[in-house]
Amino acid sequence: MAGPMATPNDVGRPCPYCRFPLKEGAPVHVCESCGSVHHAECWADGGGCAVFGCLAAGTAAVASAPAAAAPPQAYAAPPTDTYAAPTAYQQPPAAQPRYASPPPPGPQDKQPANPGTRPLIIALAVVVALAGIAVGVAVAGGAFSSNGNAAKVVTVHQQVKSHTTANSMTPGEEQQKRGAIVGVLNEYQRFYSEHNTSGLGSIFTDGIKRHGLSGSGCSVVEGRQPVLEDYEQQFEAGSGTYTLVGLSPNQVRLHGPSSASVHSHYEIAPGGSGFVNFRLSGGGPNWRISEVYATCA
Repeated sequence: MAGPMATPNDVGRPCPYCRFPLKEGAPVHVCESCGSVHHAECWADGGGCAVFGCLAAGTAAVASAPAAAAPPQAYAAPPTDTYAAPTAYQQPPAAQPRYASPPPPGPQDKQPANPGTRPLIIALAVVVALAGIAVGVAVAGGAFSSNGNAAKVVTVHQQVKSHTTANSMTPGEEQQKRGAIVGVLNEYQRFYSEHNTSGLGSIFTDGIKRHGLSGSGCSVVEGRQPVLEDYEQQFEAGSGTYTLVGLSPNQVRLHGPSSASVHSHYEIAPGGSGFVNFRLSGGGPNWRISEVYATCA
């Protein structure tokens, strides 16, 4: 009579003995104790259930069970009359550490190959120096000659440049020029405050250029006469005392013996304030304003 077959519910479950999955319709044996499903051949080959600890475990499961650990033995104290070796002989002496040999000296630590050669080198240098001195004395005395003619000794004298050149000035000259330029700008403040266009004309160059406020607003005018007319329009529109704030020789920048510039801050009371740049040209006491560039705010 045929035994039980694997049902669809058993399909895919591993056999406890061979670990291969069960297939539908394959002959199986169901353990009566734990209910695990085995291949029929595996049940017979293992002598029963392959589940460890099952009451129906076969011979294969029992044989594969781990052996029970032996109970620990009680510690037996050594007899009291046992001979004990002296402490010095119980352990071998500790090995002495071995010291590695020092590394070879670096390039900076190497000593000269032959220290005795230094005096020889110094003596050779002294001989060469004495020979050079002797040659120089012989040349100066005309001992060497070419084709029977005594050699000429040429002495070269280095020319020392003077402190003052064509494009430089001595500190005294710079101080004199700065003072003259400040004097011209002081006259500009005075003539402007007095509305004296004739006085302004005397300190302007013929080609003066002005950027500033006039009767018609902010404008750029070039030429002495057009610039003076521009000032007249500004004076007629209303203008008060003109002041260059903090004017001093330190504000003067010299660009050469005949060119300079000044950057300053002006105030007109009543009228306003702003920044102004002057360019001047000339020399000595005869400096003239060549450009006025003032803000029109």
